[in-house]
Order: sequence, then C-alpha cells, then structure tokens
Amino acid sequence: MLEATVTTHPPSIQISWSNPLDTVSQVLYRKDRDAHDWGESIILGVTDSTYLDTNVLVGVGYEYRVVVTTSDLSAEGYLYGGIELPLVETRGRCCSSSNAPRGNRSASNLNVCN
Repeated sequence: MLEATVTTHPPSIQISWSNPLDTVSQVLYRKDRDAHDWGESIILGVTDSTYLDTNVLVGVGYEYRVVVTTSDLSAEGYLYGGIELPLVETRGRCCSSSNAPRGNRSASNLNVCN
C-alpha cells in the first residue's frame, strides 16, 4: 500500500510504503495524470521505504507506481496525489440490475455496477 504526505511550502509529495526484508530491487515511476507513458524509471535502494518528490506543482495531479521485487515475487502499488487538487464530485455512474420479480429483490440477486 502506498501513502502520500504533501507539503505546500516548499511543494513536495512524499510517497511511503512498506517493503519486505528480502527485497532485491525497487523502481519508482511518475507521470502526469493524463500522460500515456510512465517515462523514465527511478531506481531506489532495496531498503528505501520513502521517496520525496520535490519536482511538483501545486494544483497538478501525479500518478506514482512503485514496483518491488523480492526473491519470490514482484508487486506493484499505484497512487494518485497532488497538492490542493480540486475536489472530484462526480466519480461515474451507478446502475443496478436484478433477475428477481419486482418486490422480491434481495442482496443475493441484485447486481450493482459503476
């Protein structure tokens, strides 16, 4: 799980995570929200559990991706964060459907989608 701590003056975003003891590599990527590519990777030390990004602007959102590889597996975490971002009031649409007759709708036969 990734967590972010933001500071306004000077602008910075600190990304934090917990890494296993048997970590063999860690890589961080950052991109603007609307960018298609992650860009260049930032190689982190195997004991690092934070990254301080000082190349940020107030009011701009950034996506972060951390890839941690151990001797057994590889895991990825994603985070979207920024400083003083506008509130997102609409997150999509919600619909529901049921295969039961009207008036006989229970949680077991109700489907909900976003």
